Amino acid sequence: MSVQHEISKQVHERDKYICVYCNLDGRLSYQNFKILTIDHIRPKMFGDNHSSHNLATACLVCNQLKGHYFPKYLHSETEIMQNIREYIAKERARDFQHYVEVVSQFL
Repeated sequence: MSVQHEISKQVHERDKYICVYCNLDGRLSYQNFKILTIDHIRPKMFGDNHSSHNLATACLVCNQLKGHYFPKYLHSETEIMQNIREYIAKERARDFQHYVEVVSQFL
């Protein structure tokens, strides 16, 4: 089930249309704005819901790279968000290396 439009709007406004993981700013271009999504910080598979405290603005890339990742062993919101940002940064670097390997043969 997707997040209702009004809740999505409230989350985007709260986060100022900026990805909470990589700081992509949806206000800077139409393309940036269009790839903003809503992420469940604690994935739905862990039983959390669509409450605004569990939702965050995320760009499509960060949302996809994060997937169902969640550091269950952490309890502080600050530690959880820092851990998720670090996880996504590592995944982004790994994914970028894969991109370079795939695309370089066509350059």
